[in-house]
Amino acid sequence: MSDSPMFGGGKNDSEKKRPDSSNQDVTSIKEQKTEETFLEELRLMQTKFLFLYGDHKAGKSAICSTLIYSMMTNPDVGSLIERGKQDAAGQTFVDKSIAKIRTKRFLPRTDQDSVTLAGGKFKPKNDHFSPIHITFMEMAGEELKNLVAPKGTAGFPKHIDLFLNDKQLDLVFMLVIRHDTTSAEKDLMLSNFIDYLRTKDDRFQKSKILMMMSQWDNYKGDLNVEDFVQEFLPLTYACLASSSNSIMAYSVGEVTTVDNEPYISKLNTENPIKLIRWIYQTITGNDFMRQSLWKRIFNASR
Repeated sequence: MSDSPMFGGGKNDSEKKRPDSSNQDVTSIKEQKTEETFLEELRLMQTKFLFLYGDHKAGKSAICSTLIYSMMTNPDVGSLIERGKQDAAGQTFVDKSIAKIRTKRFLPRTDQDSVTLAGGKFKPKNDHFSPIHITFMEMAGEELKNLVAPKGTAGFPKHIDLFLNDKQLDLVFMLVIRHDTTSAEKDLMLSNFIDYLRTKDDRFQKSKILMMMSQWDNYKGDLNVEDFVQEFLPLTYACLASSSNSIMAYSVGEVTTVDNEPYISKLNTENPIKLIRWIYQTITGNDFMRQSLWKRIFNASR
């Protein structure tokens, strides 16, 4: 296992033919659609769904918002295009995320009984690397607690489980937990989730998983992030004990309180870039920010 966000492997399927419509958007399964109609819409998106798993205090919404903001404001890295421009709800979510971050605030936590989908096409600055279609799945943490001590075949609520049941949907899994909320119960929740995936379907047996330890900038101990997980989340660490999985420290930045609400006094710009590199390499097998051998030799000789 590596505490670096980079690792090899992964089949490059980012060049598949895609529909003209850009419907990497935000939607709720509360909408009046049949399950099959909704699933067909998801399949037509031909996107990689990024499944963020963690409880209601993990910071999943904050991570999603800061990553979207980073992809839209770092032209030296790349750009996020086709942001649900033909879907009002999708554009609204992205716009609200950006507006909140620009005012140094966070979006409200996700409501229960909903799956929020937000994304677009990430296009690296280096044209030698193909763009990828990605869609973040953000779910209410309260709904995910049922995997702490599952009974029988109990799993996720139906509107979440359908993403895992459909074999035509491609998913990437990211676990999120705050370093100051680790406990035996959280360790069981995370390890049960990994076990749930691996026993649910053969296609998840080799799924690459990223574990993010959020608010790591507030950690005052001496352990690095991987040693921290090994000591305080031993069940989860054992489940991740493979070179194909990664553990990453994540912080949105320095956060204080203003008017009784969280206020981002200084935004962390490095962590979102590390995260998009991990996502891109997991999907394509390539590191879009790694210099070629000849370029490294050229730069070293200057």
